[in-house]
Amino acid sequence: MTVELEIPVIDLAGSEGAEREKLCKEIARACEQWGFFQVINHGVDESLRKRVLDVYTDFFYLPPEEKMKFVVPEGSMEGWMHPTLTEPSGFLKNFVGPHTPEFLNNTWLPDLPQHRQQKPTSPSSMQATIGEFVMAAKGVHEKLLKMMAEGLGLESDAFLKHFQNPGVKIRCNFYPFEAKGTNVGANLAHSDASATTLLCDTVSGLEVMRDETWVQVQSRPNGFIVNVGDQLEILSNGRFKSILHRGGRNESKQRLSLACFYFPSSDAVMAPIEELLLDGQLPKYRKVRFGDYFQGFVAKGIERKKQIENMKIRD
Repeated sequence: MTVELEIPVIDLAGSEGAEREKLCKEIARACEQWGFFQVINHGVDESLRKRVLDVYTDFFYLPPEEKMKFVVPEGSMEGWMHPTLTEPSGFLKNFVGPHTPEFLNNTWLPDLPQHRQQKPTSPSSMQATIGEFVMAAKGVHEKLLKMMAEGLGLESDAFLKHFQNPGVKIRCNFYPFEAKGTNVGANLAHSDASATTLLCDTVSGLEVMRDETWVQVQSRPNGFIVNVGDQLEILSNGRFKSILHRGGRNESKQRLSLACFYFPSSDAVMAPIEELLLDGQLPKYRKVRFGDYFQGFVAKGIERKKQIENMKIRD
C-alpha cells in the first residue's frame, strides 16, 4: 500500500545566516525520523539542472546501436543498460530486477581512465554539461553534510573528514511513458551504499518506506530529494537512517530520474564517530574500509539492506 504523506521540505535560503542553526536541526531531525528530505533554494542554477536533464534525455533517444557503444562491460557497473536490449552479466545481475528501467551509470569523480571509456560522447555537449553539474552537486552534498553534523552538535567537518578523497557517481534512469498496466520500470527496494544521495526527478515516481508503508514522494520544481546512505548511518551510529526506497514509472508521463551519489574513497574507514559514543553509548556498527563495504554490497546485491545489516554489532 502507498500512502499520501510528504517528506520534510527544507528551504536552504537562510543557511548561511541567522537561520543556520535552526535549519541544521531540521535537517538532522529529518535524517533521524525519515532518512529523506527535500531541499529548495540549494544554489544549483535551474538552467543547469534543465541542461543536464536535457542531455540525458537526448542520450536515451539515440538509436540503440549508438548507445550500445557504451554498454556495461563484463565485470563492471559503468555504462548503459536496457531491460530488453542488453543482458546483465556477472555481479550486475544482483542489481537488475525483471523490470529495471533503462539506465546510464558513470563515475565522474575521481576522473580516472577506467571510468572515461564508458562515458558517452553523444550528444556532443553531454560530458561538459554533466561535469559542470557534478561540481555544483558536489557542493550541495558537502554543504548538507556539514549541516547534518552541526545538527548533531558536532563540528561541521565531522563527517567529511572521514571520506578522504570523496567521489561522485551519477545513475540516470529512464522510464518512457507506457500504457497503464504495462509491467515496466519497477526498481528493487534498496538502500544506497553512498554517504548521501541527491535525486533530481522530472516527475514523481519515488517511494520511501516509513512505518512499513510506502510513501509516494512529490518532487518539487528545481528541488533535490536527499537521502541518507549506508555510510552516514554507520558514521552517525544509527542516529541517521538509511531507508529502503524504490523507483518506478509515472503512469501519466515520461520520467527521468537522476541520482547523484557522494561516496568515500575506497581506503576511507567507516566507523561510528567517537564524539557520538559518550555516556556509555556503544558502537552499533563494525569498522569497515569503504572499498570492502562496497565489494560486499555488490556481492550481496541491491535488494533490501543486506550489507548494512551485515555491519551491525549483535548483542
